Amino acid sequence: MFFKKTKVLPKVFFISSVIQIISTIYLIKYFNIYGAIWAFLLAKVVQIIFLYFESRKIFNYSFNTTKQIVLPVFYIIMVVVSEIFMNESYRFIIQIAQLIIINILVFWVYRKEIKMLRSSLIQKLKIK
Repeated sequence: MFFKKTKVLPKVFFISSVIQIISTIYLIKYFNIYGAIWAFLLAKVVQIIFLYFESRKIFNYSFNTTKQIVLPVFYIIMVVVSEIFMNESYRFIIQIAQLIIINILVFWVYRKEIKMLRSSLIQKLKIK
């Protein structure tokens, strides 16, 4: 049964590899090294999407979309946009602002887990 279920992985990796090769050829031609970076990111996004849809046929699972998709995508977009429009003289201030914003969001999104971890650590410290 295990080998029957793993047929999906070569298919997904093959498709994402073809997309990465084709996009790398075209994007490097127009954007040099940045084209290679964008081609890599594009291939990984395609790979994640294919793996998600193919694995749903085999496994039934659920996950928190905010924690695993929205927060990381927001952070990536925030960093990319700030790097594109950043004034070099304000680089340090903008990076500190990014750090503060993402920390506030992470602590807010993971507040229940942080509370559980904190109480677990306090409980273990009381036992010792």
